[in-house]
Amino acid sequence: MSDASVVSYRLRPAVGLRMVGVGFVWLAAFVLLEVLRATTDWLDGGIFGVLRIVFAIVFVVIAGAGAVMILDPRPGLRLDADGFTNRTNVLRRNSPRQGAWKEVDDVVRSDGAGGPTLLIQLNDGRRSPIFAKMLAARLDDIEQEIRTHLNDAHGYRPLQ
Repeated sequence: MSDASVVSYRLRPAVGLRMVGVGFVWLAAFVLLEVLRATTDWLDGGIFGVLRIVFAIVFVVIAGAGAVMILDPRPGLRLDADGFTNRTNVLRRNSPRQGAWKEVDDVVRSDGAGGPTLLIQLNDGRRSPIFAKMLAARLDDIEQEIRTHLNDAHGYRPLQ
């Protein structure tokens, strides 16, 4: 593999589509509340007005985030000669989203609640989980590519 090789893995469109679907569930709740409000007099109170606004805002936020995930051209995981950029762990605050190959101690497979995961363990003890369910690629292919980049960065070559 040459030092200039860059490998990118896109996020699965299904992840964004699920978010849009959840947003539409909130929209359905909003419409149901509006229908009930229009057909009955007792739903005109203050709490139901607040609920209508909350349901509409939640719909816009969740469906908008899902649409951004679907339309965003940036890769979910990018591997290059210098290091990695991981966007599958956006909800984890303490998890590094990028790092240099020289900082990586190990790559470990893990099966957790989020499904099969690759953990990139850094020298300082932090871990960057790569959630395979969010990427449009097989876990074995991702792991092999990470190990190849890691070996190249450390100067390891296969025995001839």
